[in-house]
Amino acid sequence: MASLRGKVALVTGASSGIGLEVARQLVASGVGVGLFARSQSKLAHIAGELGNSLALPGEVSRYEDLERAVQQLEARFGGLDFLINNAGVGIFKPVHELTPEEWQQVLQTNLTGAFYATKAAVPAMQKRGGGYIINIASLASKNAFANGAAYNASKFGLLG
Repeated sequence: MASLRGKVALVTGASSGIGLEVARQLVASGVGVGLFARSQSKLAHIAGELGNSLALPGEVSRYEDLERAVQQLEARFGGLDFLINNAGVGIFKPVHELTPEEWQQVLQTNLTGAFYATKAAVPAMQKRGGGYIINIASLASKNAFANGAAYNASKFGLLG
C-alpha cells in the first residue's frame, strides 16, 4: 500500500462521528487535514489535539465557505489530494409533517454540500495531477425507509 505521508485531505463534518474518526486516522497516517464543520471552537480544540490539521469553520451549504477552506488548505499544506464529503444531517418524520425549511436543510447539507465541496476541491486537485473524492453516504442511498423522505432523497442523490 502506498504511503499517505505528505498528502492533504479536506474532511467535511469533521467535528464529530465518522468525520472526526476519518480525520484522526488520516493525521495518524501522516496526512495534513483540513477540518471543516460549523463549530469554530470545537474544530480549534480538535486541531490542537490532532496536530497536522487546520480548523476550517464553515457551512457546507455555502459555496464561498468551501472555496475559502480550500484556499486556506492550499496555503497551509501546499495542495489537496483527498476530499471526504461526510457532512450530513437527518430529520426524520412523516413527509406531510416535514416543513419546506427542513426539507431544504437536509438536501442542502447532504447533497448540495457535497456538490459544493467537490466543485471547490477539484481545481486544487487538478493542480497536483489528480486526487480522490470519497462520498460518505448511507444504506439509505439504496434502501428507503419510513419517515426518511428528505434523508433518503438526499442519499439517493449522493449515490447518483
